[in-house]
Amino acid sequence: MRYLGSKKRFMKHLLPIIREHLTDNDMLFVDMCTGGANVVSEVDWTNKWAVDNNEYLIAMWRSIQDRYVTGDDAWKRYIPSEVSEEMYHKAKQCYINGDDSMDPGLVGYILSSCSFGSAWANGYARYNPNKGENHILEAYNNIVRQIEGFKHFDSTQFICCSYDELLFPEHTLIYVDPPYATTKKYMHDFTHQKFYEWCRKMKH
Repeated sequence: MRYLGSKKRFMKHLLPIIREHLTDNDMLFVDMCTGGANVVSEVDWTNKWAVDNNEYLIAMWRSIQDRYVTGDDAWKRYIPSEVSEEMYHKAKQCYINGDDSMDPGLVGYILSSCSFGSAWANGYARYNPNKGENHILEAYNNIVRQIEGFKHFDSTQFICCSYDELLFPEHTLIYVDPPYATTKKYMHDFTHQKFYEWCRKMKH
């Protein structure tokens, strides 16, 4: 999935490290800041949580998953392969105003994948005729390929909450790729020092 800060290109390095630490068949794997799910989708493990504090993004993953488990192509029809600038601005206004007139899952998809630079609500990703780049269609094709190859998509639990609100089973491997400090601000405030303290606590 097109998503700012995606670790898709690093998975050949990350996967062996993750797999090395999944030592018990009963272990839980948690992708704590799941975003575009480019990490959790490639981890071949049945017991997985995908957690993010973006309620629209989690609504998107749950909506796709609900349609995916029916066994037909309803999930492909749910994701729009064409998104007009008018549709984009409607989704953005729904987000800004807390308006539920548009499916929150669609708001999540449009404001992430169909935004300029795949940054949340960062402006409509227009077609570039000079380069022949259709970012909207590219986003659709990317997420379709991802879901078709998503390891254990049907059993992955998508959870919306902050990193410090969850209770974990004893045998849990947590992968965290948080919002970066000194870079573009995301949709929620994020205190990095508090997060680093939580990481040190969870390590023990």
